[in-house]
Amino acid sequence: MTDSYSIYEAKTNLSMIVRDSAEKGKVFTISNAQRKRAPRAVVLGEEILRLLLEGYVCTPEWEEDSRNGMWTVYIPEIDDWGQGSTKEEAVLDLLEGVKELADTYLSELPFYLRGGRTRELPYLLKIALAEDLSGVRRVLGL
Repeated sequence: MTDSYSIYEAKTNLSMIVRDSAEKGKVFTISNAQRKRAPRAVVLGEEILRLLLEGYVCTPEWEEDSRNGMWTVYIPEIDDWGQGSTKEEAVLDLLEGVKELADTYLSELPFYLRGGRTRELPYLLKIALAEDLSGVRRVLGL
């Protein structure tokens, strides 16, 4: 069973909740005591989130246009692609915008979820958690 707090209690105990979720792997639920039917919030540490996302693996698809001397790499899980005259240039083109895609998607999450774009969420969370471009490359399977 997770530790559960009302919003008021969570405000009072926020530093402990953040510390224990990040350092001890504890999961907390926070509910609105005033509105019983309001959805709860869940606080969990990055390590737990990474474990939950572990099974979400990107499968890059490559296509060569030998007539035009171009490579395209497509990541179907996030519906994004990059192009270049070499495979590496195609990867760099993809990487140039994918972090921004993740940031935009997550900052406007309710909009994307209402629009039915839910399947990208775990992959874009993994991209957002990546510490640098090499981490993003690993998430994308590149």
